[in-house]
Amino acid sequence: AFDVYLMDAYEDKWFAIWPPGWPIVLSIGAFFETYWLINPLLAACSILLFHFFVRSLTDRGTANLATLLIATSPWYLTTSASMMSHTLVYCLVLAAWGLLIRARQQPVIIISFAAGALMGFVFLARPLDGVVIGTLTGIWTLTFLATRQQWTTPLGYGTGCIIIGGLVFPYNAYLTGNPLTPPLTTYMNRIWGEGANRLGFGPDIGPTPGWGEVDPFPGHSPMEVLVLSQQMFYSLNFELFGWAIGSVAFALICLFWGKWTKLIIAMLSIIICTIGAYSLFWYASAYYIGTRYWFLIIVPMILLSTLGIILCARKLNELFPNTFMAERMGAGIGFLCLCSILVYTSWVSFIKYPEFRNRHSEYATLAEQDILKNSLVFVSSDNPFEYENAFWLNDFSDGSQRPLFARDLGYTSNLQVASAYPNRQIYFIDGRSSTRQHIHISRGPISVDQLVPAPAQD
Repeated sequence: AFDVYLMDAYEDKWFAIWPPGWPIVLSIGAFFETYWLINPLLAACSILLFHFFVRSLTDRGTANLATLLIATSPWYLTTSASMMSHTLVYCLVLAAWGLLIRARQQPVIIISFAAGALMGFVFLARPLDGVVIGTLTGIWTLTFLATRQQWTTPLGYGTGCIIIGGLVFPYNAYLTGNPLTPPLTTYMNRIWGEGANRLGFGPDIGPTPGWGEVDPFPGHSPMEVLVLSQQMFYSLNFELFGWAIGSVAFALICLFWGKWTKLIIAMLSIIICTIGAYSLFWYASAYYIGTRYWFLIIVPMILLSTLGIILCARKLNELFPNTFMAERMGAGIGFLCLCSILVYTSWVSFIKYPEFRNRHSEYATLAEQDILKNSLVFVSSDNPFEYENAFWLNDFSDGSQRPLFARDLGYTSNLQVASAYPNRQIYFIDGRSSTRQHIHISRGPISVDQLVPAPAQD
């Protein structure tokens, strides 16, 4: 009756199947009942960390321009307004990079260990992201050893990564009984088939037929990678900046006409490795908050775009001296950033995402009403995803007076659930469906003794 997609059970435990990193951070917000504020705060911190990182590797002017671009990026803003883990990842990555920059200047092992611990936490939040960015960052620390003889930096970084990232193994063992088997793997093996959600190519990889209608072909193949990558690049070109001229234009200018410095090569390496790693996965989510599986490339794309803008301004000044072309171009970029906020991001906020994929807030509004205090509410609908709009409002802690929403699965199931909560009044709600645009209470309040089987049908 409380079953919902991506929730699993093992022995006496009931849990979400995702890695523990993001739930740990989200629980801080849940403790203060401001879980919705966690990602916006992480986004704000990331802006400051990003400015420090770029300023340390370039100059203040470049850092200011790059910060303007990321702070007005619709992709960055919409991701940071979601309840997903991507913003946490980059906050941790930028903090780790900042510490490593300090460690390069002052080789103190505790600083590099802290950087490694932050990167290890990335692995706890999004394992594949952690492997990609953690490995590339580790290669960067090895250059400290080669150029500055700083053996403490790679040692401290690697130790921090292993200690914190390794916490996933006892977590897996506690939830699945096997330290090497994540809950996600166990869950997907059961509902889709053995190995259906693994990385790689094969005819048996991917979801069951009809799942979400987002898997182009059965299995996973290089041809499917081409199709999904085209969708992802298309989305990236729109949602990175939301500019009508195309969001990747200046990044391409930087790559094609700029000098390939160590910084550009490093950023390009992150882009190539991220896209390469996720090409092994059967799914690409270009329709939802941008190319979110490629979110690791947002900082490289911002940096390449910034350097491309500076390159254009310099070249235009050389071609048209004494015409204030750099100032005019700066004004144009500022206007584009303003448009991305006032036009593109506002469209996303007020038109695209409200009730996106049939998500709505009617249950949240209803749950605040006094009549449902300390109640048990059974939800029925012909839409299999309708119950998810109510499930997240449940508070199963002892002493909670908030309503509990359960699926209406018929008399036998309802009686079992109601018997577990005998002191709660019972209501029945008809949820949104193919024939109903809004929810409404169809019955209640009643007690558990007043539950009766549905009349027999001929």
